[in-house]
Amino acid sequence: MTTWDISETRSLIQRIFGKKQAEVACPCIRSVIDRQDFARYHLYEANSLLQRFQRRHLPGDTSLIDVTIGADSRGQMAFQRFIIKAAAHVTACVQSVHAIPDILANAMYYSAGMNLGSNPLSETKIALKNVTSKLLADHRFRSVGAVLKEIPLAPNHAHLSAVANLSKHSNIVKTSLSEDWTGKRANYHELRLSSFEREGKHFPEIQVVSLVAPVYDNLSRQVVDAGSRLNAALQEIAP
Repeated sequence: MTTWDISETRSLIQRIFGKKQAEVACPCIRSVIDRQDFARYHLYEANSLLQRFQRRHLPGDTSLIDVTIGADSRGQMAFQRFIIKAAAHVTACVQSVHAIPDILANAMYYSAGMNLGSNPLSETKIALKNVTSKLLADHRFRSVGAVLKEIPLAPNHAHLSAVANLSKHSNIVKTSLSEDWTGKRANYHELRLSSFEREGKHFPEIQVVSLVAPVYDNLSRQVVDAGSRLNAALQEIAP
């Protein structure tokens, strides 16, 4: 099984480029891991909130309509508290997953010492696309660039990026609690993100887990793959 030995990465960076470079690169590497942890935490909390709300307010065959527009104001208030908390966690989860590729690009850029070359990127330009191009152009790190090149091509990546960017720059994509009256879904109640338009493209309503999980799982594999390839490349040039 492929793994990324981060301690080895740190040691190799220091041997090749010096302690100062390791101090620049390592916080980026740590932040890749942190963002993965944050994404898992927020998704877990959103699902836990849903399970608690179901147990307390949607037992048996109780309909969501009975809670949201019923006569019991306490149920309505409980739903409002629930959906605000759940939406906050869903939005934060999406933002953390969306941040992973660019943070990984920063980690690879500094770990490969590319800021020390003759044509370094400005700090605001150190992002996935630009770093991928530089890695692919350097024969020593081409294999790392090949991993980063595949990231935007993964299933659901464009949809998740659109949710994150629209929520960040324009309007937050709405999280709702959906109730299945068709009997066709595996879950009677589930958290879903609303449909929306961005840059002339339609993105349909989608279950939160169905959107986030494949992107997160794919990124987790690519993080490990990029890290292990980075170590192999650094070993080749280490004194």
